[in-house]
Amino acid sequence: MKLSTKGRYGLRAMVDLAVYSEKESVSISCIAQRENISESYLEQLAGKLKKAGLIKSTRGAQGGYRLAKPAAEISVGDILRALEGELGAVDCQGLKPEGGCESSDFCVTKLVWQRINDSIAKAVDEITLEELMAEAKKSQERKREMEQSGQFDLLPKKEVIQLKAEREKLEQNIGGIREMKKLPGALFVVDPRKEHIAVTEARILNIPIVAIVDTNCDPDEIDYVIPGNDDAIRAVKLIAGKMADAVLEGKQGEQSAEEAPVEKTEA
Repeated sequence: MKLSTKGRYGLRAMVDLAVYSEKESVSISCIAQRENISESYLEQLAGKLKKAGLIKSTRGAQGGYRLAKPAAEISVGDILRALEGELGAVDCQGLKPEGGCESSDFCVTKLVWQRINDSIAKAVDEITLEELMAEAKKSQERKREMEQSGQFDLLPKKEVIQLKAEREKLEQNIGGIREMKKLPGALFVVDPRKEHIAVTEARILNIPIVAIVDTNCDPDEIDYVIPGNDDAIRAVKLIAGKMADAVLEGKQGEQSAEEAPVEKTEA
């Protein structure tokens, strides 16, 4: 048995999806970029996986794909059968229930093929997607350690380029979290509907939310509502600029209060 690109690429895509879709849906374009696989080809594989009940899709701006059931309940065999069909080293007619081989009753070689096919099925069915997800996270951690220890340059050039691109994207989006010593005093959001995950997490952590609320957003989820058009670049730039100025002014006030000498009162 030789797996085609459907099985090999599909399994890689499922591992990626399991790792990155724990909190939100993942788009095909993101998987394609991380795994260096054609986006159109992944769309075809996603259709097969969805039909098999392994993944589900969500439409809309926050749409994408995520697992249809826990990773522990999905085996490698489930994924490969959804993409490749029945797995087996030999397509022996004598092993099929309907028969079709005249020598089936007296053929001894079919016992060999049966054992090989059973071994393949057992191997792929015993490995769960959860195990592969755990290994993928360990691999990411090892790569970070290699980068810190100076061994990053020993990796293949193509892999280094992919890892650096992924790191730059993460640094751009959530790099500020690394230096945080405590929870933020407030969260400023431009589009609460698009950033619904951030809004939900802030509410769970009791972080006050300041947001530009358009007519398509729910103001009940926001603590301090700023009515405005979140699609207008000039309006967003104006409001965001004023918010930034207010934050800087508040920080300067705190510093001035700390630096101001305390006057001693004479008895």
